Amino acid sequence: MNQDMKILQTRITQSETMLTYLRKEQESYTAEIQNKEQEIKDLYQQREEVQHTFFRQSAIYKKINKLAKQDTADKKKINVLNLSDQESLRDTIFAIYNDSITELRLRHPRLTDEDIIFLCLEKNNLPSSIIAYCFGSTNTQVIDQRRYRLKERMTN
Repeated sequence: MNQDMKILQTRITQSETMLTYLRKEQESYTAEIQNKEQEIKDLYQQREEVQHTFFRQSAIYKKINKLAKQDTADKKKINVLNLSDQESLRDTIFAIYNDSITELRLRHPRLTDEDIIFLCLEKNNLPSSIIAYCFGSTNTQVIDQRRYRLKERMTN
């Protein structure tokens, strides 16, 4: 009987030791996972910054910048991107942000090309008025409506 108790106590001690070891291992893995998650987040941020830099160096961005600097006192004289420039904007965005767009479409398959262009322009911190010009409009209400529709598409 005494021998059985010693064997059981030895097994309990071994199990507790193993449990302590496994918990430390788990903590180590948890910390490693958190570090890798942060590294991935940082890499996504760096990729986004590089994409924004490339976009800001593009010919279509230079046109957008000119639109941003125009006199807006007379609404009838405000220039916007024409259809050809809008197509160039689409091509440029889809070339530069290709990887991000692919990931976005996987998460939100209901997004249209225009939704994606809009999101990329917003990520570049362009004001609503300039984004409206990019879509051929001077009315910022169009942008507010798009924002509302996007929230619905991305949450449902």
